[in-house]
Amino acid sequence: MGAVKKLFLIVLCLNSLSCSKCKEDKAFKAEFQNCLEIVDLVFSDGYYCDDGTRMHAFGCLIAITGYEGRVDLFANTPATYSCYSNDCDEDLEGEDLKKWKQWYEANKCSFTLAKADSLIARYREVIGDPELTWPVRDSVKVFEF
Repeated sequence: MGAVKKLFLIVLCLNSLSCSKCKEDKAFKAEFQNCLEIVDLVFSDGYYCDDGTRMHAFGCLIAITGYEGRVDLFANTPATYSCYSNDCDEDLEGEDLKKWKQWYEANKCSFTLAKADSLIARYREVIGDPELTWPVRDSVKVFEF
């Protein structure tokens, strides 16, 4: 075997050993990121969505991560932040988004859409919402004045 071929094989072997074994589930990533984006847009000026979409985005994030944050899923207006004491001065949704993003980074290699779907199904029963599912991004609208 020629020196060039040996060198090529050595580089190929080293490259395959140094590569990360992380395999992100692209479908799960897309759905999770969609939830994060909906939550982010809902609290941005000029955007709105129906209660169901907001509830589904928060519900899915909570079901998958186990982190509830400070959102009140069952307020008069579902999935909103209620202010207790001085909480209104804080960036509540920003802190929650940060924690959900951190969770994703820590778990992206071990999570699949099937696993997420099973957690959502289990949470659906816990909260008594048989319609809880991944939210549809198209339901977030821009305010038209």
